[in-house]
Amino acid sequence: MKKLALALMLTCLTSAAAFTVGRSTATRLEDCIQYDPSLLRIEDMGERGWHLTAGRIWLHIFDSREDAEAGLAFAQQHNYQCFIGRDSKRPDRIRYILEYWK
Repeated sequence: MKKLALALMLTCLTSAAAFTVGRSTATRLEDCIQYDPSLLRIEDMGERGWHLTAGRIWLHIFDSREDAEAGLAFAQQHNYQCFIGRDSKRPDRIRYILEYWK
């Protein structure tokens, strides 16, 4: 549920991430997965958790059915799952990935 709360807070992010390098400003395109909300489903994968999918796209894994149902309701209000840091080369890169929805 903590990830879902974080995702809720991050939906206000702008459509492009801008950053300043020296005196110039560069705009980086977003790292987003577009999906059709009408295709969203949750599936019980046993000990592997509950998977949120949109057709053949796997969007998220939840620990419980309750969290999966809340995640499904949240995802139905959006059509993009976006990330910051998926291109990280750090050995523990999963710790540096931020997820948001729009």
